[in-house]
Amino acid sequence: MNDNYAKILKNSSILIAEDSKLLLKQYKEIFASFCDNITLVEDGIEALKSYKQCKPTIIFTDINMPNKNGLELIEDIREIDSKTPIVIISALDDKITLIKAVKLRLVSYITKPVKYIDIENALEECIMAIDRDGTLEVKFSKNERYLYSKKSFLIDNELVELTLKESLFIELLLNSRGSVVSKNDIEFNVCSGAEMSAASLKNFISRLRKKAPQDLIKTISSIGFKIE
Repeated sequence: MNDNYAKILKNSSILIAEDSKLLLKQYKEIFASFCDNITLVEDGIEALKSYKQCKPTIIFTDINMPNKNGLELIEDIREIDSKTPIVIISALDDKITLIKAVKLRLVSYITKPVKYIDIENALEECIMAIDRDGTLEVKFSKNERYLYSKKSFLIDNELVELTLKESLFIELLLNSRGSVVSKNDIEFNVCSGAEMSAASLKNFISRLRKKAPQDLIKTISSIGFKIE
């Protein structure tokens, strides 16, 4: 998978709907190697509820599930959301199901038994689709996110524009999420190798924190900065 897509995927969220507990356990292990934020549900009603609450970046769903099947779930989602990438994982491989699925604007259709490479390829297709739509984003909370296409934060539905260096810094932190970014890293990736004085760096971070979600950028004393 493209390195940049892999880093973006790591910061994304995935909803998986599957009525088999055994398969859910297997999927969790596979998907955890690509993404840290995974929601697992066992039927279509739970999936729809989780979708409305969490607004996942990507959805994977089985077709045959209790209460609400996968096609009904996708139809409900598509009534209000035409862009979230959806992938079907199913043992079914009949023409009627495939025709119905195509009309629901799926990114991919995977036939069971599922292989690791099938998941990887489908995830890359999903991120590519999001990239084409200009909807790549990282969500920090229900009302706080970073929009890659606009190089801006969206906070309480208000767009907060960043300068080029500010957006480069935020994306550097996101690509290294959970790890510390040093002053040298910032100089190399944000300032094209130019040295920043301690005062300049302090002012830069101070201005950016006024634009960013509260407490997003953590200072690690004498080492650097990170986003949890």
